[in-house]
Amino acid sequence: MVNSLISIIVPIYNIEQYISKCINSIICQTYNNIEIILVDDGSTDMSGIICDEFAKNDLRIKVLHKNNEGLVRARKSGLSIAKGEYIGFVDGDDYIEPDMYEKLLEFASKNKADMVHTGYESLGALFLPCSESEIILNAENRIFLFEKYVLGIKEKTILSPSIWSKLFAADLIKKCYEQVPDDCCYGEDFICLGYCFLECKKIVLRQRAFYHYVIRNDSITHIHVIDRISKESYLYRKFYEILRKYNVEEYLEEKIKEYFGHVIWNLAREMNKDSIFIQNYLFPDINMLKGKRIVLYGAGKVGRDYYTQICRYPECHIMLWVDKNYGDYHFPFYEVKEVSNIKQDNYDMILIAVNDKNTAIQIKNELIENRVDEGKIIWTEPQSVY
Repeated sequence: MVNSLISIIVPIYNIEQYISKCINSIICQTYNNIEIILVDDGSTDMSGIICDEFAKNDLRIKVLHKNNEGLVRARKSGLSIAKGEYIGFVDGDDYIEPDMYEKLLEFASKNKADMVHTGYESLGALFLPCSESEIILNAENRIFLFEKYVLGIKEKTILSPSIWSKLFAADLIKKCYEQVPDDCCYGEDFICLGYCFLECKKIVLRQRAFYHYVIRNDSITHIHVIDRISKESYLYRKFYEILRKYNVEEYLEEKIKEYFGHVIWNLAREMNKDSIFIQNYLFPDINMLKGKRIVLYGAGKVGRDYYTQICRYPECHIMLWVDKNYGDYHFPFYEVKEVSNIKQDNYDMILIAVNDKNTAIQIKNELIENRVDEGKIIWTEPQSVY
């Protein structure tokens, strides 16, 4: 047990500027008996090549290159080849403390636990799972634990809905993560956590932050309120399915309604004229945008609707949003900048988001005059939702 193999799964997609720091933080762990599984999920930048270079110098590293299928499938691919008795996860743009896995294995071994949960740091703030140095949760009363630590909106010890701040017994996480739908792109960790709490025998909570969660300036993390409400409704249905599968829905039905009602209420309070709008227009060929670094040109009605649409797809990346009248637009979810911020090497396409063809032609001609590659300028008549 004290020398157990730990498999660390790292999903990677187009994060070339972050991945070296992430991998180095894992390589330099004080606990050496680890296998590092780097899952390159169809990256189009240098991420996959960087992974291969690391693998040449460290036999503990395995690189799995695959077509882009999203985070859930990437993690499942890693789990399918993981040989460790314990399994941990690190996202490719984050990094960890040098003694993270030494300590997590120590906590698991000492307490014979099949799940260890610790805290994390982000933007200088600490997020800890408990107010005491250590809490041991025995799973004799799963309903109570689920109610207090997963759905306990009034509890200080509610667990963070992530799998990267934890260490799992391999049998537990493989069984539970398999239940997460392959196409899930919101709340996938929370769904997995629900299964883990209803399957595990003992959990350890530790009051220490080993994990550094990085918030990227170039990532699409902003989802407008209506879309978030829709996704939370989906998550509620999935959680209810979990409760029904374990025959505990009658005991936790009211608690799960209270939890998601609380989430929806807080989202509804965020609604205001600047942060929410009803979508009228769609870009007709979203597949054209997948895997591309996009400059969105236009912050009017079409531009905001395109932004709303594009943010639903993690494969699409808005690098910059510009408008001639950028000073007229102040959104809490994204900063619109002046057109002069467009730099030739920072994008794959400029998507003109206007409804009128003549206006689009005028914008295109102005961009060409400023030495923008005509082949990178895209305009298609927006598709009306109604």
